[in-house]
Amino acid sequence: MKSCEEFVAPESDYFVYAPSKLAQTMFLYPLQCGLFSYEPGYSLRRDSYSTSAGWECLWCHFDGITARACYENIVNRLGNVFTMPDPYPVLSKLTAILKIFYTGAVVREPLFSKYLNDILTEFMLYLPSRPNTVNDTNIAEKAITYINEHFAEHIRIETLASYVGLSPYHFIRTFKKETGFTPHQYIVNTRMATAQYLLKNTKLSIKDICYNTGFSCESVFCSAFKQRLGMTPTQYRCTPFGS
Repeated sequence: MKSCEEFVAPESDYFVYAPSKLAQTMFLYPLQCGLFSYEPGYSLRRDSYSTSAGWECLWCHFDGITARACYENIVNRLGNVFTMPDPYPVLSKLTAILKIFYTGAVVREPLFSKYLNDILTEFMLYLPSRPNTVNDTNIAEKAITYINEHFAEHIRIETLASYVGLSPYHFIRTFKKETGFTPHQYIVNTRMATAQYLLKNTKLSIKDICYNTGFSCESVFCSAFKQRLGMTPTQYRCTPFGS
């Protein structure tokens, strides 16, 4: 479709897509996308963008089951407008989406979702360098790496805080902001997930699993396990998958 907006060049095209019910419940999907050439004098009032020389814009409006959470994650870190040193991975996926519409190719909604997820992943992994600042995402990821390697040991919050270079107070706040869990909660979650795997996939005794996952004694492990899953480790081991 041709745009009728003022200061948008006549050769500009856009496409509108109506997702299936399956896409609405499972995927990310485009709503509108296009390639616009803006003429001198164009302005976008809601964000106060304007051009005196003109520019070209490849754009896509999208929605989907994880769209809001992805948007908030990206905007909270980068703001609504940011520049990437290498935009090619994003531009290539946007171009691939637009090409499907331009060529009249068969629409495969899982592929649309993959392209959009690839774009959002590039944004979420992008860490702009800011002198004299510490990136909160790096701090959480570094702490998680340490936890994954040492969860079977006694991990003190002070040790984790020192490892990432923060005071315990600021570390706890930063970690919870980035993960949604306190460091202690995350450690317990990791131990529990590992215990569940070992119960279903090994013949280790309950006692061995208890100590291999960092719990201080079998009674503490069994109590915590039952509180978390509503059954004892033995009951969980005997429960068929999918139950």
